[in-house]
Amino acid sequence: MLTGNDTVLATGSASVQAGVPTGYAGTLDFINSSSAQATVLGGHGSVTAFGGNAGGLLYGGTGGNNSLIGGNGGVSLVGAGNNDYLLAGGGGATTSALNNDLFAGPGNETLMASSVTQNNLFAAGSGTDIISSAGSGSQAFFAATGSATMYGSTVSGATNTYFFSSSLQGGGGNDVLENFNSKTDNIVILSGVNIVSVTGANNGNYPTGAALVTLSDNTQITMVGYNASNLQKFVGGSIIT
Repeated sequence: MLTGNDTVLATGSASVQAGVPTGYAGTLDFINSSSAQATVLGGHGSVTAFGGNAGGLLYGGTGGNNSLIGGNGGVSLVGAGNNDYLLAGGGGATTSALNNDLFAGPGNETLMASSVTQNNLFAAGSGTDIISSAGSGSQAFFAATGSATMYGSTVSGATNTYFFSSSLQGGGGNDVLENFNSKTDNIVILSGVNIVSVTGANNGNYPTGAALVTLSDNTQITMVGYNASNLQKFVGGSIIT
């Protein structure tokens, strides 16, 4: 049991679990140098964790300022407080496992996947999030009730799908898509929600132009670089391609 400010280095081949238990608010530094997946539970503290070659499940602490880094192994990274940084395929990794999952916590989060990754899933939270991928496979972005700025992967062969759903994430978010590519990307709207209007966004904020897409649950999606007139055909529907 770790109760203070602790550093853990995992080696060998045994599975590893580490965490800060309920009632304690220390900091935990964790490095997985073993060949087995690790599970790290941040509790009420703050966590800096590196998944290494084996990867695993890394939870941040509710104290925030968590830094959760995946290496060559596949990871599930879960933010928990404010000002968390989640990165798949970091720490000098040269390859990454096929799939990585990154989940924002309730605060302001940064979620990223490097160019060594393949398929990545990102779930925004209730705060102000920055989400960016350079993965070479399928990138899935799930919006939520907060404000997320999302950058899809522009790597050749990559695809980006953006999901919006009142039943899964709650409606009313305010999101920005910075590099939507109609040739490779899709917006999918679930749970009976549909597009009610497409108007021009504030061009002062977006010199290249932008379209503001409003959904029936009051979610707003700003598509940077798009003209509203070119998206009118999608009004009333539940997909943009």
